[in-house]
Amino acid sequence: MTRLRWIGLLAGLHLAACASEPLPDSLSDYAVSDSCVILNLDPIPPDDEVPHPGYKTVYACHDTPEIFFEDGQWVGTPYPDGTIIIKESCMDGGCVEVEGDFVFLVATAEKVGGAWEWHEYTRNFDYEELLEVPFPESACISCHEDVAAADYMFTVYEAR
Repeated sequence: MTRLRWIGLLAGLHLAACASEPLPDSLSDYAVSDSCVILNLDPIPPDDEVPHPGYKTVYACHDTPEIFFEDGQWVGTPYPDGTIIIKESCMDGGCVEVEGDFVFLVATAEKVGGAWEWHEYTRNFDYEELLEVPFPESACISCHEDVAAADYMFTVYEAR
């Protein structure tokens, strides 16, 4: 039942997003950007207990990504201001791993002034633009706080 509620919520939010803003151009090439570091070795598989369906890949991005490392080692958290964490979701096993799969959801958190600003973008088909979902930041914050012990926002990165 939980899964059906999330699907219904996402569908309703997507309909409301018809007049929403698209994913900013500055974020459109995150997957191939030298400014972004992939945080998970393999796509994170679907989990009925989390609000973002599909297979997920998480990126940490910054204008100067060298700040994430010291002597070639990951520095870990806390992330500095200017960091953008991007989580993309694909349905069929991962956007790179499965031909024909595509990013249907991009969730972002940007650290500004010591606090995170949250946004979520979605689409139904690969030919559509990713559009912002009118979703309150408080919902994102609450969910991430609930899973802080296992969340990439709060845990240490282990180099591959």
